[in-house]
Amino acid sequence: HYAQHMAARKIAIEKQTRAQIADGITQVLVIGAGFDALALRLANMFPHLYFFELDMGHTQSTKLGAYNNALIS
Repeated sequence: HYAQHMAARKIAIEKQTRAQIADGITQVLVIGAGFDALALRLANMFPHLYFFELDMGHTQSTKLGAYNNALIS
């Protein structure tokens, strides 16, 4: 049940974020993003918006390292 809850939650958050983008917001702040790539995915789709993530330093550095490695590969 937990995995289904988390999947439904992520879908709902992305749907709401996209609705707010359609309504004209210019910035998105993701608090406690963990390893979710929502901000990265949407930033690629909406380059005219500003995306920010606020999370633990070790999580962000691991995520950034994985992203940089993917760019190099």
